Amino acid sequence: MQYTPNNPLDPKERLRADLPPEANSTASSCPSSEGIVITECGFGLIYVNGEDADEFLQSQLTCDISALTLNQSTYSGWCNPKGRLLTTFMVLRSPLGFILLLPSNNIDPVTSRLKMYILRAKVSVEKAPQTIEVVELCGGQLIHNIKLLVDTLDSKCGITLHNYPNNQERALIIGEAKSLKTLRAELDQPVLAADENHHHWLNIRHGIPEISITTSELFVPQEVNLDLLDGVSFTKGCYPGQEIVARMRYRGKLKRRMFSGHIDISSLQPEDYPSAGDTLRATDGDQQKVGTLVATACTLNKGMDVLAVLPAQSEPGSRFSLSNRENQMITLHTLPYSIGQES
Repeated sequence: MQYTPNNPLDPKERLRADLPPEANSTASSCPSSEGIVITECGFGLIYVNGEDADEFLQSQLTCDISALTLNQSTYSGWCNPKGRLLTTFMVLRSPLGFILLLPSNNIDPVTSRLKMYILRAKVSVEKAPQTIEVVELCGGQLIHNIKLLVDTLDSKCGITLHNYPNNQERALIIGEAKSLKTLRAELDQPVLAADENHHHWLNIRHGIPEISITTSELFVPQEVNLDLLDGVSFTKGCYPGQEIVARMRYRGKLKRRMFSGHIDISSLQPEDYPSAGDTLRATDGDQQKVGTLVATACTLNKGMDVLAVLPAQSEPGSRFSLSNRENQMITLHTLPYSIGQES
């Protein structure tokens, strides 16, 4: 595998498939023979195995675990009793059990808290060994070529490949570091190397929330659009916070939703860049707090793309100011999926 160093957000080096439709008009595509590899995507891994693993996760997470088939993935969340998200997951069902991928700074508190709920269940909840690595792949041709290699390698190598939910242009390969090194050596294809910022930027472009330790317990699942990403089941049984989450769907009008936006940071030093958890204010006279940043990622030309929870009636083009920087404005953009009121 030939890595080509690059600015991870240079439009000349983006795969067109990685961008939502509205972004493609301003981005040049990579040569068809190239893909993007993100070797440090900021994921922590938790393995959940055992005879009762299905039942255990079904009673804890917001998604419907029973609907997840082998090698399939889904988005999900884990709430406190008040329905506030402790973290978000990408859940994978593998031949050996379940893999929970979450922001790495959440790995220790989430693992410890999950273990508290095991009680007498026949299930193990453990962090992945430090020798396990996660590599993100972007680009359908690259993913196809990697899959062919994984299929030809000895099954004992332990490498697994998983597509993102409902997305054939993004995938993850998980395995021992030495096995992934062997895989890279076997791939005869030039690729572009990107960093963790690019991973976050892709999630922002696709409207995928990541609840980390800085935003834990700030939002209910619908406020970060987890229900619109099939990460919430309203027909399964109980889980922590389920009554609150269901009540927001069936009894009340959702007041806040997550939107994407852009901030010009050209006048700021890196230490002053906005970050997840920062608050947003209205631009009218009362300057009241109206929202919170969920995620941020730097772009070219001193810009920053963001996800933010704001009043549900907000529209593309609306502007809000950062609470601690009155002259710093966020302008809302269009997400790749529709935000409608719950029925």
